[in-house]
Amino acid sequence: MLKLESREKEKVNLITLINEVVEVYKSEANKLEIEINIYLADENVYVLVDQIQIQQVILNFILNASEAMEKMNTSNKTITISNSINNNEVIISVKDTGTGINEAIKESLFKPFITAKKEGMGIGLSICRSIIEDHHGKIWAENMTDGGAKFSFSLKILNDGQDQQ
Repeated sequence: MLKLESREKEKVNLITLINEVVEVYKSEANKLEIEINIYLADENVYVLVDQIQIQQVILNFILNASEAMEKMNTSNKTITISNSINNNEVIISVKDTGTGINEAIKESLFKPFITAKKEGMGIGLSICRSIIEDHHGKIWAENMTDGGAKFSFSLKILNDGQDQQ
């Protein structure tokens, strides 16, 4: 995550990419007793991206969600990954059932060296922001009314082989 490399962007099936990231993290989730729910559109969604960078963003969101629930003494540790289509954009969201985002740092979460973690360096979300902005997308975070937080990003959908940027 520390190195922001730029590779050539390619046409990628976003549904496949998300499933691959979740598959990599599944054994760790099982160890931590975290349930992962995936709600993805049935139709394939194609985007023009650096596949590795987008995988890094999704994995960072999942790792942060896991850490937010780490000290919870409940069986309700859940990460929900979903996508939705809004016009010519796809929105990918990772939601947790943790403690939510500290209001004191919420507005500056995506800036460098901002962290709520004792061991954190505060650059993971900053790099995620740079990656998504480099892909002409948007990134944001919000607290959920029923508890936990949701981190999301949007990307332009590739339609009929044409980039919609």
